[in-house]
Amino acid sequence: MSRPGAADNSVSCSPIRVWASVILAVLLLVLDQTWPESLRFVGISLSAELTGTFGTVVATAVWIVLGYAVDGLLTVFVWNSRARRRSGVPVPKLLTQLAGLAIWITTAIILLAVVYDVPVAGFLTTSGIIIAVIGFALRNLIADVFTGIALGIERPLQIGDWIQFDEGPPGKVVEINWRAARLITMDEVSVVVPNSQLATAAFRNYSQPNEYWRDDFEIVLPYDVTYRQAERILLSAVAQVPASANIPRQPVLLIGDYTERGTEWRVRFWVPDYPQMAVTRYEVQRNVLRNLYYAGIDVPHAKIDMFSPRRTAARQDEEREDIDFLHGITPLGPLTTEELDEIGRKMRRHLCHAGQPVVRQGEEGDSLFVVKEGTLEASITGESGISTVVGRLNPGMFFGEMSLLTGAPRSATVAPSVDSVVFEITRSDLEPLMLRRPAMADQLSDVLAERQLRNMRLLDEEKGDGALETQLSLSRQFLGGIQVFFGLGRGVQDGALNRNASSN
Repeated sequence: MSRPGAADNSVSCSPIRVWASVILAVLLLVLDQTWPESLRFVGISLSAELTGTFGTVVATAVWIVLGYAVDGLLTVFVWNSRARRRSGVPVPKLLTQLAGLAIWITTAIILLAVVYDVPVAGFLTTSGIIIAVIGFALRNLIADVFTGIALGIERPLQIGDWIQFDEGPPGKVVEINWRAARLITMDEVSVVVPNSQLATAAFRNYSQPNEYWRDDFEIVLPYDVTYRQAERILLSAVAQVPASANIPRQPVLLIGDYTERGTEWRVRFWVPDYPQMAVTRYEVQRNVLRNLYYAGIDVPHAKIDMFSPRRTAARQDEEREDIDFLHGITPLGPLTTEELDEIGRKMRRHLCHAGQPVVRQGEEGDSLFVVKEGTLEASITGESGISTVVGRLNPGMFFGEMSLLTGAPRSATVAPSVDSVVFEITRSDLEPLMLRRPAMADQLSDVLAERQLRNMRLLDEEKGDGALETQLSLSRQFLGGIQVFFGLGRGVQDGALNRNASSN
């Protein structure tokens, strides 16, 4: 198959027209050999002058039609059929044009020699001298033409490829003609490169042997960041970009150098194609900053003596940093600062290794997990037994809130795609707070209902009224489940129902 988006350079020629020309050539050849007898047989007599003219016309027509037939047969059965099946891509237009030119030049020489009795030897000798003079004057142009033939046969580049020639900007190949290749850069600037220069200078092809290729960038992290933590932060930043994560090649993390600022890390990742390079790199680097923020790590400044209030406070009280991290978690939004402090001191920190599920679909559970570092994939196994990835969980995201608040079985299997750190908050951590402040169940049920609606994609402008009713209904259901799971009284539920009724 040809590359998507590549121009089809194959010669368009109808097989019917080709076979018609073959039949016509055969008929003319028979006529050329038998026309005097045929005319005498039907009783037609021609003068000597007309006889010679008619014979010349018929012989000329034979060779012209024969040349057209050979050119058509070569196009249909070689260029458009055999050669294309073997290579999988269209034959270069330049090669087919040169082959056609050679056929017609040969036809013209045969006509001159056989039909018109022109002394070809002298003509060829004189033509050779003229061609030599012209060739010397046009040597660069001729070099471009023959180089174009070589490029068409070897195919180091083709239409649609992104190449970088010399020190110029990369461009997309949009045309390869007799003399040069034309590129269009990312800035929509046209660049023309002679074929002879393409053959004598090195150029980079970003589209071969695969559409995807590898990019990299460097970042300096403090020395107190361990290599495992650096892998979780940096490799998960790549895993959070679907365009790169879906490529069947793994990202690589290397140590570049040890500097006064810290350890220099080199992140090497894959991009789907050259036009998406800038966007993919930006998304990876943006995720790196995001992961560093949630991990509480500052990128060292370009100086030896540094003072970072945030990092200094984190070193003095790492537990305080983990507690502060909980303030942005949606299910814990109704909790006060004091209640978050209490949960933060009880929650557990887990290092989860890549590929080992944290929770499995259908199993019982009573805890919520918050992603601190790394990235995890949520997958659902259908009735057919096929597992489908339905989402990725990045730092700051959470999962398992239904199991924590209602005891519902796990709705999906969640496993890290890279080594990750998660916090676990269990029912026993939350239960004392629920018993002391039962009204919290009402607030948490609203949070669950809103998140459930968002997952169901009901919160849109066209279904605003129906979404509100559905949210209230879900809120009541979740409230009942929370009260049963935590053993709360009926008084809270009755108060919540009255509040919902009054809101209607």
